[in-house]
Amino acid sequence: MRSQEAILSLLLLLGSISSVLADVSISNTYYSNYATIGNGIYLDGVDYSDTIDISSAGVVGSGTAESSAQSGNSTYIDNIRIPYINIGSSNEIVSDRFKYQKSMSAGFCWLPLLSSEFEMGSGIAKSKVWNKFSSAQLDLEMVGAEYSGGQFAGETRIKMDGYGVRDNSSTNENSYVLQNLFLSHLGQSAAIDIAFEELNNNRANREFYWINHVDSSGSDWAKSGVLFNVKYSGPYKANFSLIGDGEISAQYAQSIDIRNNTDGYDTWWIDYYLIPSMVTLSSLEGNETTE
Repeated sequence: MRSQEAILSLLLLLGSISSVLADVSISNTYYSNYATIGNGIYLDGVDYSDTIDISSAGVVGSGTAESSAQSGNSTYIDNIRIPYINIGSSNEIVSDRFKYQKSMSAGFCWLPLLSSEFEMGSGIAKSKVWNKFSSAQLDLEMVGAEYSGGQFAGETRIKMDGYGVRDNSSTNENSYVLQNLFLSHLGQSAAIDIAFEELNNNRANREFYWINHVDSSGSDWAKSGVLFNVKYSGPYKANFSLIGDGEISAQYAQSIDIRNNTDGYDTWWIDYYLIPSMVTLSSLEGNETTE
């Protein structure tokens, strides 16, 4: 039995791929005595490789993906599930420039874990993680900006972090960011929306960045927040809103139709907790301007 396990692991290691793939779908389910992991992948203009190790004790795997230099926009979709404990992750990236890596494990000798990280330029990203208590989803579209993010799903915890910044090397006339960060926890839910757009092609003296975070702790609580900062010397328009259950249903929102040509800073910071039977806003600030 031990020799058969070793042969199986060796075959899977040798079977990992590393090539430019176009419009390819791959769906696999990995079984062991103590675990099952399902993984579905879609590739279009992507360099991809993975390694899977299966033994009677469990399943361990990792993989990397990168946009192909020969293509325009590349598309990568990766869905992973550990069904017997209901944890999963999903990532979709469409961009001409991205890198992605993932790891997964489950079984008698390993905790059931899914994690991934990515970085990208202009494009679209959709990321989701979940377990039986909580789920979080990021929907992001941006032009003239860069973003790096990571996510984690375990039996009692999910986590999602990210950092975005204006891409000063971009040749786009005006940058924009559209983002929705959704969180659900034991029947409660909330979402933070961002819509930001530069105007008048005034890229020389403007900077902006934003930070996302999501975390949870079993059935006790889940939290989420976004900070967005703009340094401007030209017009832009923006809208920031928080919509959700309980106290959050009041729909906090800050909107700037057009910021005039004056130098200064704007900062928005939204933070909240979802706790069974209640919602708390730990911080809720916006439009802090210094000129």
